[in-house]
Amino acid sequence: MPRLLTLSLTETTREKDGYHVITRDLDNHRWVMINVPMEEFRSGQDIKWDLFAVTEADILEKSRRSRPEEYVLTQTSTPRLTRRYSTTAQRVEILNNLAVDSIANDIQETPGYVGIVVVDTIQDISMSPKKRGRNWHDYDLEKPFFWESRISFMNDGGRWERPCKDMRWKNYWFNARKKREHEFNDLTKKWVQYMSSHQTYFLIECYAATPNFPPKEFPVISGVHCF
Repeated sequence: MPRLLTLSLTETTREKDGYHVITRDLDNHRWVMINVPMEEFRSGQDIKWDLFAVTEADILEKSRRSRPEEYVLTQTSTPRLTRRYSTTAQRVEILNNLAVDSIANDIQETPGYVGIVVVDTIQDISMSPKKRGRNWHDYDLEKPFFWESRISFMNDGGRWERPCKDMRWKNYWFNARKKREHEFNDLTKKWVQYMSSHQTYFLIECYAATPNFPPKEFPVISGVHCF
């Protein structure tokens, strides 16, 4: 069974039935994306698939996958937590070893659809209701899924403004909008300054324009790590 290091937990659907997990396969040196049901996350006191945890699991290529990194858990898979990287030094070393220089040159122009980049500076943070989906029958602004967080940032000399799907990030800014609206602008300024002055990494996930992999049309931020 491959050892899968979790580096991102993002939303999957409008329902809270699981997570889209992006991992690094430590044995085969590849990115692996899988959807994991909620019940698979906890085993006694152990939280499998947690960030910077290593989980052993049997996986197969996803049928009709739209990106080469997409896999599924096998029906007989019994994921097992084997290790957790808990110190800042360990986590920074992992991210530095995996990081590439540029979204444009090292992710969008290469075969893979996932990569980690170092962020030079953060310029702006926003959180607003999604425009897409307002006609859906279950459109509900009491759910984080129907909000979109966007981050403006610099990477390798280029300016980007991308949606962020990291669940921790979205939940934080959703609660800030709902419960701390009077502080929201001050919070964004604080986080812009903090992330710009610390080591910040984004896990970038690209969506395919067609079912047959290329071209890559829509990069999003699927993981935020700041130390």
